[in-house]
Amino acid sequence: MLTYALLAVAVLAILLGFVALLKQKTYIDSATNEPSEFELPLVGKLKTNYPSLLFVALGFGIVWQVSQRIDEGTEEWSITGSLRSDSVSPAWEQGTLTVFPSDFRVELSSQGAFRITARLPKGATFEDVVDYIDFSHPAGSVQFSPKNQFARYAQHDTTSLIREATPRSRILKPLTLTTY
Repeated sequence: MLTYALLAVAVLAILLGFVALLKQKTYIDSATNEPSEFELPLVGKLKTNYPSLLFVALGFGIVWQVSQRIDEGTEEWSITGSLRSDSVSPAWEQGTLTVFPSDFRVELSSQGAFRITARLPKGATFEDVVDYIDFSHPAGSVQFSPKNQFARYAQHDTTSLIREATPRSRILKPLTLTTY
């Protein structure tokens, strides 16, 4: 939430700076009664409205800092899989796929394929962050703990629900719905 607030302030500062630049107001130095003047490397001396430039520079500085923090401390993770049922053919979109904790983007298709994506702190794994995954449907449900499944996968246990693991993704075997 703080990230969005900072980006909003940055955009406002940039817009206000550009509006002031477009108005072409020149500020007079109160001590000398001369137009304000400053020197930029590679550009030279400028007689201009430096408060406007300050707003623009401040806005771009905030945007740069926020983008560095976002990209620097997180990595994109992706978990894909599908659902199946041995006894019924449910309308998968009537169910709910939930990840706990819930800071993840979940996509579920009408064919039962799903994709879970999130930005996790660098060095953290999906299993470090997620306690369990639950799919609930009027016809049945399926739940599992990613940490337990990855431990099985690491021990080459064929009962693991993980088919493939890469440094920032997991591909799951089809999850079978336990019907009611």
